[in-house]
Amino acid sequence: WELYRGVEFNIGAEASFFGMEIVDYSENLVSHRELIAQGVIDPLPENPPPPPEEGTSTITDSRDSQVYKIVKIGNQWWMAKNLNYTSANSQCYENDPSNCDVYGRLYNFATALTICPSGWHLPSDSEWKILITNLGGTSVAGGKMKSTGTKYWMSPNTGATNRSWFYGLPAGLRTNYSLDFSSIGKETYWWSS
Repeated sequence: WELYRGVEFNIGAEASFFGMEIVDYSENLVSHRELIAQGVIDPLPENPPPPPEEGTSTITDSRDSQVYKIVKIGNQWWMAKNLNYTSANSQCYENDPSNCDVYGRLYNFATALTICPSGWHLPSDSEWKILITNLGGTSVAGGKMKSTGTKYWMSPNTGATNRSWFYGLPAGLRTNYSLDFSSIGKETYWWSS
């Protein structure tokens, strides 16, 4: 936004004869404009500021004492870190424990339905849709959920602002048919109940 002050003074003449224009003259005698203030509305920094304290918290999984940041988006609370609870039918990407430390574990659908910490559940499709709506719709919600920069996401990570503090990371997947790992750094997938 910009705020100006100034003055503009025009002089001119206009004449017509039987509906036909014969003179149309205008000249600007004085035009002065001075910028007195300017600013930026809603800048989108590369690394967003920490979330407001009233909209975030943490939970501790009583099964293994891991702590997870959670964030309130609209009226819903979401985990802001991928689950990393060790169970049958879960893996670290390429079976490397360091990938679990960063991206959490990969779960098959049957396990995902039952693996959430006490008091939490796998979100339904309608809950995902509410989240997307609260973040401005399908064209911008993904960027507001993605972690910024290229430390985890491959370049250029276009559109990522993490304005929701959801911290979505590209954990990749393991396919059911070939059991191959793929897409770490490129894509992420979340289950819906």
